[in-house]
Amino acid sequence: MKQIAGLLILGFIGYTVYPLLVGDGKMRSFCTTIRTGESKSVVLARAMDSGYSSRELEGQNQILIIDSRAMGRYICDVSLSDDKVTGSKYVPNG
Repeated sequence: MKQIAGLLILGFIGYTVYPLLVGDGKMRSFCTTIRTGESKSVVLARAMDSGYSSRELEGQNQILIIDSRAMGRYICDVSLSDDKVTGSKYVPNG
């Protein structure tokens, strides 16, 4: 029983720590694939498919793509104009 509990604890720690270790590179890579002129809906769909969450900043023409599995530590800041991408940059949060 103790072995099973130990394996479960190790699995949980791995599940929690792994996104923090690989999240930086994955978000950098995702952010570089966002192209100027791409539509907002396409960017949001790709973010969702990649397992990221998003937050639209009203009145600022901006979307934040967030790696919530890594506790919001890795963010891609996407600038918009008329629902089209004008730029994107990777922003480490923390």
